[in-house]
Amino acid sequence: MPTLEGAGGYPCREDSTLDARRDLVYLAGCALALRLVAAVFWAPAPTGDAAEYLRLAEGLLAGRGFTDAQGALTSWRPPLYPALLTPLLATRAWWGEAGALTLVRVTQALLSSLTVLMVYTLGAVVGGRRTARWAAVLLALSVSHVAAVSRLLSETLFTFLIVATVVLLVHATRPSRPSRPASAFASFAVAGAVLGLGALVRSVALALPLVLVPTLLLSRRRLAWTRPRVVVGIAGFSLGFMLVLTPWTVRNHRLHDALVPVATQGGATLYAGNHPQGGRVLGVMADDDRTRHAANMTEVEASAYLTAMTIQDWKDDPPEAVRLAVLKTLYFWTPEDWEILPGSGGFNPTYAFVMLWVLWLLVGSGGSRELRTTSWGWRLWPAWSISLAFVGLSLVFYGSPRLRFPIEPFLVILAAAGILSVERRQSPGRTRRAVAVAVTASLSAFLVWSPVGSAIKAALGVVGVW
Repeated sequence: MPTLEGAGGYPCREDSTLDARRDLVYLAGCALALRLVAAVFWAPAPTGDAAEYLRLAEGLLAGRGFTDAQGALTSWRPPLYPALLTPLLATRAWWGEAGALTLVRVTQALLSSLTVLMVYTLGAVVGGRRTARWAAVLLALSVSHVAAVSRLLSETLFTFLIVATVVLLVHATRPSRPSRPASAFASFAVAGAVLGLGALVRSVALALPLVLVPTLLLSRRRLAWTRPRVVVGIAGFSLGFMLVLTPWTVRNHRLHDALVPVATQGGATLYAGNHPQGGRVLGVMADDDRTRHAANMTEVEASAYLTAMTIQDWKDDPPEAVRLAVLKTLYFWTPEDWEILPGSGGFNPTYAFVMLWVLWLLVGSGGSRELRTTSWGWRLWPAWSISLAFVGLSLVFYGSPRLRFPIEPFLVILAAAGILSVERRQSPGRTRRAVAVAVTASLSAFLVWSPVGSAIKAALGVVGVW
């Protein structure tokens, strides 16, 4: 039977193309319906970061520019998410305040649904339609990703751009891709530009080219790429990334007379992530002599000062740095979500379900050997590179469900592969039973998490971690 070029450029059967399109329609409808329900019926009051994003958008809407609470021009936060909010908030002249905020949430619901569809294409690249379908369903049903659309936070937009970057890079390096240098340059330039937009949403993305470029070099032989073609691709990626950042960087240089690629918040974030309140509350700025001293400095000076103080503390007290690294790792991977879920947060059963299958793939099924010895894992080289980068960044700054959020779309692909690994080794009936057991375990953990979580924290307190 003839074949067509499927997702990512890998062969697929012609008779499966219609089924894949039907999958996309159903998955998009399911994902969007769930997210619209959250967007319309759950509207938490904007506090913390959400209130700050709204205030910045209000300043842009009023023509004051990107200003702080005192009305002075600032580079404290990245600009793109407030810029997205600005035209949506302008509609309140027609819809009112509540209607405009609902429009923001509906827009985020659309972006999140598109992310689900992109995950389907990535799953199809490495495992075909069944992997794609499982991965997309898991993300469509993700409690945190459904809830996030109602939060006026940058996570949904940022995750959309990160996954889009991966899709573009996977597409650019697919085996059937023409080898013309101009084609490779253009494809990588678009991917770099999208990641540049991601950096303008959250400046943590500035670190991602530092891991993507080496990973491409390491993956070159597996991807059947020549060294000149890789060089051309890296050049295009770098150019696209820098071109997007340049206007904002130039604006910041004029404002601060210093090189500030995106934001001046980095030093404060680093300090807060390494000086937790009560020894365990990360991400909240400490109130000490250093932070009070930094408050009298310019943004650039304060960031540099707090960074230097953090590095000095690492040198002076290595055991504390190790303790915090362990704590950050636990916070990064924990199924307890205190930042995105409704109310004061709680146990995330869908994430727990996904991680059970990720662990099964990597530890219990022999799947880790399969990932190393076949082309399965190499085809998604940018996804794994970015995931490892976020794990590393959590150790430097701080681990939290919000920092993990952008890599959860890649975790569901691993989970889908874990589920199908059972089917390959056993049977569809055993697979259904295994899925049912994992669902039961996740829901049971959800029901008993309060005492269990308290016991875990008490045990960590005894050994001096929490």
